[in-house]
Amino acid sequence: MLIPNTPARSACPHSTLKSRFTLLFNAKDQLRSDLSLTAAQQAKEFGIDIKAVGTTWDEIYKLGKSNAVMWGGGRHHPGQIYTFYSSKAWNVGYNNIAQYGNPKVDEYLEKALHSRSQDEANEWWKKAQWDGSTGFATSADAPLIWLVSLDHVYYVKNDLDLGTQPLQSHGHEWQLFGNIATWRLKG
Repeated sequence: MLIPNTPARSACPHSTLKSRFTLLFNAKDQLRSDLSLTAAQQAKEFGIDIKAVGTTWDEIYKLGKSNAVMWGGGRHHPGQIYTFYSSKAWNVGYNNIAQYGNPKVDEYLEKALHSRSQDEANEWWKKAQWDGSTGFATSADAPLIWLVSLDHVYYVKNDLDLGTQPLQSHGHEWQLFGNIATWRLKG
């Protein structure tokens, strides 16, 4: 929400408006709480007033369509791209909670889903992000802003070789076990 303010306190020094919005996070999630409070504190340096509010997932589902949400994501598959950015995903659980809609992005997402090869699909996924004039990337519509990438830490016995691990996603797919057939006991 933008409210009138003096230029010295606004996010843009030539503006007479001040940026202010509510950021919802799950109150039972310490990581989302910490990230929300830190983002709010750091945004003050830019003249942006973020009111971080901890609540339940049920409230986030209701209020998240008109407020910012500290979300978690990072699965490494196109399904998450589709559910974050397709207008067909509106009001389907927590999918596309921002209710983002761009007909051109929708077109590219559908073409990616119906592609006959991975290479063809990848071209459509890329165009959905940015085609030179529109997309969901930060250089375009930016319905979501990625704040942080988390590294996952696993503790294993010294004599267990987990092989070459792929980039770990922040989902519930158990990516760690994706190459379990290559694990070996040392010695």
